Amino acid sequence: MRGLLGAKANNIDVYVTVDIGDGSRSFNHIPGGHRKKKDGSDGEADVILWTKDQVYIWEVKPKPWEG
Repeated sequence: MRGLLGAKANNIDVYVTVDIGDGSRSFNHIPGGHRKKKDGSDGEADVILWTKDQVYIWEVKPKPWEG
């Protein structure tokens, strides 16, 4: 959260979307981004930070060996 607040303090326009639902509707839809299916299926990112010029995407896992 410190980075987001730092961005706002420096007048960098950002917002964050978080996929916390059942997958029926998501702002974090990634075409071709399914991590287990290698057939081009769509996926959902857990966290996305959107800026004017760049997008940062995170997939969060509870244990390192599950990623």
